[in-house]
Amino acid sequence: MTTRRTSKDWLQIEFSIRCKQKGKTYTLTHKKGDSTHSMSYHLEHTHSVSNRSSETTELQRAIPKYSVHHTIPFNVFDCSCFNEVIATARKFPAEPPPKSETVNSNVLLEFNKLVKQIRESLLLASKISLVIDHWTSVDTVNYLGIIVDWIDANYVYHSKILDFFSVGTHVADWTSEQLVSIARNYNIADKLSAVVGDTTASMITTMKETCNGSNKQAFAHACFAHVFQLCIRDALEDPNNDEVTNFISKLKRIVSFVNQSSNFYKYLQQEYEHRFQQPFTKPKNCNQTRWDSIFLMIESVIDNLYFISESLHNFKTRGFAKKVPIALENAEILVGQRLYNALVMLRNVTLISQEKERSIASIIPLYNYVIVVCRKCKRDNNVFIQKFGTNLQNSFLERMNNTINSMVFGNKSTLLHHFFQLTTKIK
Repeated sequence: MTTRRTSKDWLQIEFSIRCKQKGKTYTLTHKKGDSTHSMSYHLEHTHSVSNRSSETTELQRAIPKYSVHHTIPFNVFDCSCFNEVIATARKFPAEPPPKSETVNSNVLLEFNKLVKQIRESLLLASKISLVIDHWTSVDTVNYLGIIVDWIDANYVYHSKILDFFSVGTHVADWTSEQLVSIARNYNIADKLSAVVGDTTASMITTMKETCNGSNKQAFAHACFAHVFQLCIRDALEDPNNDEVTNFISKLKRIVSFVNQSSNFYKYLQQEYEHRFQQPFTKPKNCNQTRWDSIFLMIESVIDNLYFISESLHNFKTRGFAKKVPIALENAEILVGQRLYNALVMLRNVTLISQEKERSIASIIPLYNYVIVVCRKCKRDNNVFIQKFGTNLQNSFLERMNNTINSMVFGNKSTLLHHFFQLTTKIK
């Protein structure tokens, strides 16, 4: 067995092995493309056979010290940039490591060089779009992010971060002034064809004022991904669909308990490893801003809902904790499984709409796809899925109608506007 994370040879092999050990029978299944982690875990914890190297190099000892001392996330060491740094250091072993002043100077040098390249590229572009987003940190500090998109003469798509800075307020007047100033600074005001942002009242006003202040021929386009997020959140939080809202509410409390209670998480790990001979993965918490965080939460536990519910019952009856959340009943787990199947189809829309290469032309096929999913849900045998499909379609049509209408200025209208007017008449 190799010491690599995933052996290229094992990736091409499929097998199923039964192992008898201490009166128990374990079944290990490996499919093409799977890693060998489960098999390695079984060998190490059941048979005391490890494929880990006992030798530790000086570099392997130095890196953890550096990471802990400077609180650097471990995933940094998986980045190609880190590997490039190590390879460069080995290539030039006599070169001393740079001082902080040198690094600071080089960062500014590279930054100015990059800004110059962006300016030169924008001068050659004929049409330019700005993508803007308001963001507030956990410390309630307001930020504004600006991305510039364009297609060059060779029809190659480009997207660059133009600016990201803290702002005192998200008021539309002030924000639009900053955007117009930046557009003029980069000499792109007269090339501006569109401004894209979310659908908050402040952002819509910001986009319109930016277009009027730079290039009155430009359009303000709402972000389809943001509109879609709001639509699914509306459907998931509908108070008239008790089965869905109760399932999500109870699952949030359970997942929060798993991640906060060290005793219960340790109990889950022991029971899971004893039963399935593989490590238990912590579920993902859900935040309030994105619907797909609900999907990711459900996805992280969907295969273990029965196990977690059983463990909650056992943990509570043994008196380990007083504030153990109520476990999911079998009927509620079935609701979660049916809901997950519906959300999988919608998750694809979120992923596609967030791809950098997607343009406004993608909205039409995505719009049709969402309507197809809604109709499929409305034909489902389960009433709560039918309600979900109906609520999603109603919210989607209403929000899309408001969004498309907000994109029309005076006598100007877009092809997307005409398409939506047609489809709403034949829905």
